[in-house]
Amino acid sequence: MVRALGLLALALMAPHVVGAQALSVLHIKVALVDADGNATPVPRHALLISDNPTTAAPRRVLTGADGTADVRLRPGNYTVESDRPVAFRGTTYQWTAIIDIVAGRDQALELTTRNAEAEASSASAGVPSLETEPSLLLPRWEGSVAALWTPGTRASAFVGGSCGLVVTD
Repeated sequence: MVRALGLLALALMAPHVVGAQALSVLHIKVALVDADGNATPVPRHALLISDNPTTAAPRRVLTGADGTADVRLRPGNYTVESDRPVAFRGTTYQWTAIIDIVAGRDQALELTTRNAEAEASSASAGVPSLETEPSLLLPRWEGSVAALWTPGTRASAFVGGSCGLVVTD
């Protein structure tokens, strides 16, 4: 009787042990390289991750301000693809990659200009452009930001023009 109960307990636990495979981390980096070799990260780029063969709706992941995302996945074969293209200097880019995730091993996936599907674009409605991305505009203007301190007030401003005009709000 004890042996039968032990076998029954093992049989009931077996599906949970199989389903508890170690998760691996997929490190994704999305960056576009211009003609001068300067890399520009693609922030807030939506990616869809689907298992192969498909058993559920795709998982939507957004890259951070630095163009990276870390995703925990079970071992298996996956398709990683752009939800929408992104425009950069007159060209739209989108990616589709198939990757194998191995149990217990982290993997890196770099989506760059070289492995993108690219096509020349005009100002397409609905396609986000990196040129207008606020997180990428900040470094360009960061050196002109100034702090104004008086005995009664603290404010920020930026230096506008070559004559040194200080602009506040």
